[in-house]
Amino acid sequence: MTGSSNSVSLPLSLLLAATRLTALHDPGLDAAHPQGGTPFAITFPAAYGEYVRLLTAARASASASGAAATGVRVWGRDVAREAWEKLVDWGVVVPQGAGNGTTDGKLFRVEVSFGEVAELVGSGGALGRWWRDG
Repeated sequence: MTGSSNSVSLPLSLLLAATRLTALHDPGLDAAHPQGGTPFAITFPAAYGEYVRLLTAARASASASGAAATGVRVWGRDVAREAWEKLVDWGVVVPQGAGNGTTDGKLFRVEVSFGEVAELVGSGGALGRWWRDG
């Protein structure tokens, strides 16, 4: 996968992982309309861990069924951190509180729902397949 392919697919992959975690841990929460109280927040390491878990599960599923491995690459933590910062710059992931000054130590709130991101990605292509298989 080239760097230009990474420019959108990695941020979207991380956003899918982050919104999936949010949906799993707070299923009553609609990111666009939080239901009072403190909004659910996640860390970059949690989102990155979910991203790696989903891709690993998709590859294992493809291998078990005899299908070709997914075309989505598992990017390293440093490259993924840069993509996470793009999500922050785009305003779809918002820092909460002060944290410890690093991306890894901060809490973030995801401003879009899993359904919105899943609809954006669609079900076609490698990116659409891996999150469904996870």
